[in-house]
Parts: sequence; C-alpha cells; structure tokens
Amino acid sequence: MRISVVCAALALLALGIESHAGAVTWTRFDNSTKPFNGWWPAVVRRNIGYTTDLIDVYTVSNDGGQTPMVTKLSVDSENFPDGNPLDTTDLGGSTLQPPSAVGWGTHQEVFVLGTDRRLWHNWNDGNGWFGWVPLGNPIGVSLCSPPSAVSWTNSSARIDVFIVGCNNVLYHTWADNSAWQGWESLGGTFTAGRPWATSFQPDRIDVMVADQNWPFHLRDKNWDGTRWNLTDTGMVHPHPSLLGGWSLAGEKLTGFAMSTGQPVAWAEESHSCGAFAFYPPLPITFPNFTPPVPISDETVGITEVYFNDNSTHFIQRVGYQQHFNCTQGNWVLTTNNLAGVAFAGVPNGVAPDDIEGGIFVFAVKSDGTLWGAHDTDE
Repeated sequence: MRISVVCAALALLALGIESHAGAVTWTRFDNSTKPFNGWWPAVVRRNIGYTTDLIDVYTVSNDGGQTPMVTKLSVDSENFPDGNPLDTTDLGGSTLQPPSAVGWGTHQEVFVLGTDRRLWHNWNDGNGWFGWVPLGNPIGVSLCSPPSAVSWTNSSARIDVFIVGCNNVLYHTWADNSAWQGWESLGGTFTAGRPWATSFQPDRIDVMVADQNWPFHLRDKNWDGTRWNLTDTGMVHPHPSLLGGWSLAGEKLTGFAMSTGQPVAWAEESHSCGAFAFYPPLPITFPNFTPPVPISDETVGITEVYFNDNSTHFIQRVGYQQHFNCTQGNWVLTTNNLAGVAFAGVPNGVAPDDIEGGIFVFAVKSDGTLWGAHDTDE
C-alpha cells in the first residue's frame, strides 16, 4: 500500500454558496485542488464537551490521477455554515472503496480497504495523525467490500469493524482498549456491497448484509451480548448493489433498500418488541437513483432517507416518523428542498445532538468539490 501523508490545517470561511427558490443553501466545504470522487463520504459526529458537536467528513480524492487518497474536513455544527473554521487534512494512503470512520472527543479514526485488499486504519488522539497501519486480512482471504466501523461505547474501549471477503463471507475484527484482536469469520454468503453496522447500546451490534444469490434476502447479523445471530429482515432486495442501511432511533431499527424501477423496501425492529416486522413497500418508485442513505434525527423522531436521483442529479429524500413503542411508524411528506443543485456523488450525513431538528448532509458535485447543507425540513 502506497502511503503519502500531506497535512494542512487551515481556518477559512465557506468557499461558495448556492441556493435556489424553495431550497436549502448548499455550501462548499473544501479548498482542495484534487477533485473528490463520487463515493459517499464517511460522516461522524464527535461531541466536544457538553454543548458542541463537531462533524468529521472523510472523502476520497485522486492524487495526481493515481490511487485515491483520503481527505478529512471538520465542521462545527453550531456555526454551520457561516464563519465556520474548517480543518482540512490530506491523510494520503490509497483505497479501493469508500472509507468508514468513528470518533469521540478528540479521537478520530478512519478505516479503508487498501489496494492490497487488506484493511488499513489511521487515527488521531489529539496529537496529530499517526499514519496508516495495516489491520491485515483473514488468513488466505482477500477483502472486497467497503469496511463498516462502529463504536458501541463512543470510546477507545471498543471499536468493531465489518467487511466482506472476496469469498463472500462476512468478517469481523475489533479493538478492546485499543488492542486489536484479530479476525473472526461470521459466515454467510453475502454480496461484496458495504455492510451497514450500528449499535444502540454497549454489547449490542446490528449489521445489515445482503445474500449473494437471488432473491437477495437482507439479513441482520446481530450480537445480543452473548452470541451472533442471523435474522431475516423479511426484505427481498432485487438489486443488492443498491442496498440501503439502518436508521437508529433509541433501540428501534428501520432498514431500507431500493432498486431501479421498484418501490422502496423497508422493515423495522425494536429489540424490546421482538422480531422484525416487514411492511408493504412504499408507494414510491424512483426510476434511477443511488443507494438510499437513512439518517435519524432522534431529537424529533424522524428518519430522512436520502439518495441521488441520477436523472436530475438532485439530492432527494423521503421522511419516516418513528413510534417509540411496538407499533409501526408513519411515512410523512417532507418538503423536497434539496433540489436545485446537481451532484455526482452519493449523499451522507448526521444529526448532531446539540441542535434540535436538523440533519447535516454532504455530497460531491460533478466538478469534484464537496458541498454540505443543513436540512431543517422547512
């Protein structure tokens, strides 16, 4: 794996602003001379003290037309977007897939699938980035999917990373108190699309994966505190490359998937209520779109499902109102105020704890620049 680390820290105002009638304001958040590609960015919320959330955005750029490298930007959610000091760091490295990341306090950590098909990571504990270090691969197995990292304690006491091998088996590695524990096979025969991991409390993890073979059932590989289980969500996914993921509100999981020309598939589970409930597909069909990305705003109990409409290249969304009990939630009409600006990449975002009623969304435009918006659904 070629490692080239170039670091630059700077403070700057927003570099560009675009808005349209009835639309939120999209703001450029990078000053990089290297264009970013259309992979979805990894977006992480880090709580600093009791009142401030920082948002870390990890994107992938091309280094002189060679192998893609990782770039990180940080934004203060309370001052988004005007007058916002940004920390932009080129982390170097090289990757075959989009990154995944975790963070808390001053700790930042990012994971990539290297060009050698091994897992690599880089981290910063507040004293600068350490540099890329290999976590390797299972013996005799090359890795194929993007990684998915989660921290159930929001501290270095526990980090879990999931990735699918080129043999279509799901693999897991983890760190206890910063000590990495090697590789564990979780079995299965899954597609090499991105697994989607989340955790709602210590010692509980859910990972969404899709079967390799038709009819591509979506599975929930979950750790219940004592053992791994495999649960069928009830969703049959016609096109696993457009696998969505989990939204998490409290202990309630809602899973989403889309396929070209098909309605949105979805299922919901509350760990205290038992098994998944599979609901009829939404009466919404999108002709051409990127994978759906669900983001939960727990302060108001709404999940927004974002995707890029490849026919218009506008960021679109639909909204879901969770019920915090054992009954089905409601799909709600949301103002389509993210249209008007054309994007090439898959969107991703986060809802900070320190701001009620708002999701921060980031995507790459066709010119390779990174832009963000505060979606307040107004």
